[in-house]
Amino acid sequence: MERCIWLSPDSLPADGWFSPDNLPTDGWLSPDSLSADGWLRDIDTVFIGDEACGLFLSGEALPLWIDEIIGSGKGAGIVLPYLTPEREEDFIKLLGRLARPVKIAVNDFGAFRLVRQSAHTLVIGRLLAKQNTDPAIITFYEDQPGRIVYDGMERAKLTHAAPPESLTAHFTGVPAFSDETAALFLAGGGEISIILDRLPHGLPASVPGGFNVLLNTENILVSILPCRSCEGCPDKETYVGATRAGAPIYRRRNTCYCKYSECGIKREPGEGVPGYVAGTIVQPLLS
Repeated sequence: MERCIWLSPDSLPADGWFSPDNLPTDGWLSPDSLSADGWLRDIDTVFIGDEACGLFLSGEALPLWIDEIIGSGKGAGIVLPYLTPEREEDFIKLLGRLARPVKIAVNDFGAFRLVRQSAHTLVIGRLLAKQNTDPAIITFYEDQPGRIVYDGMERAKLTHAAPPESLTAHFTGVPAFSDETAALFLAGGGEISIILDRLPHGLPASVPGGFNVLLNTENILVSILPCRSCEGCPDKETYVGATRAGAPIYRRRNTCYCKYSECGIKREPGEGVPGYVAGTIVQPLLS
C-alpha cells in the first residue's frame, strides 16, 4: 500500500512564500528529511499543496523541491485548490517549470482538463470527489431513540423514520463514482487515483473499476470558505465554535474540518480495508 504525506506549502523552507534562499536547512522538508534515515524514510510519495489557498503556485521553490523529492527516490505530487482565473494562470506557468512528471490532485474541472492534457498523473482531489463529509449525516439514517418535545402548550413524541434506500445510498455514496462522472474521469484510459476521507459511516462497499482510493487519515473536510483576502486569514488552527455530531469544527486558513480522533475514527485504517484502497495520506500540520 502506498504511503503518502501531504505537506502544507508552509512546510517548505521559506522566507515568506517560497524563497529558494533557505532550501538547505529550514522547514519540515529538507534534504536530510528525505535521506535514507530521515523522518520521511517510510514515505513513498510527498504531496505539497493546499486545497484552499493558491498563493504557493507562484512560488519559486516548488519546482526545485519537486526535483529534490524525485531525486531522493520518492514520488512527488502537488495538491491544487479550486483555481480562480488568476491562480489558473499561475498553475499553467508552473506546469512549464516542472522538469519531470508528478502526481497532481485537482479540485476543479478546469485543472482536471489541464492535467489530463499534460504528461502528469491525474489525481482527483477531495473537493472534486464531492464526498458527503459532514459527520452529522450519519444521524439522519441510523436509528435514533424517540424523544418527547414540549412547546409550552403540548407534548409530542418524536420517533425516527429511516430514510428511503435511495437517500441512504446518496448519503453513503461518492458522487464522483456516479456513472456519468466516473465515465468522465476514466475517459483517458487506465487507472486513476482519488482522495477520500474516512467517514463515521464507513467506506463504500465497492467503487467502479479503474479507481484507486487514497485514504486521507488526518481530518474530515467540512467546507472550504471563499477566498477574499490574505489579510486576516488565520494561519494557525482555530476552533470555529460549532460541532458536527459532537465533533468540534476547526479552521486553518480557508479550510474547515473535523479531526478523526474527535469523531471516533481511528487514524490508521486497520483491518478490513477494501481492496480498492491503494494508499493512505497523512497531513501532519492538520493533525
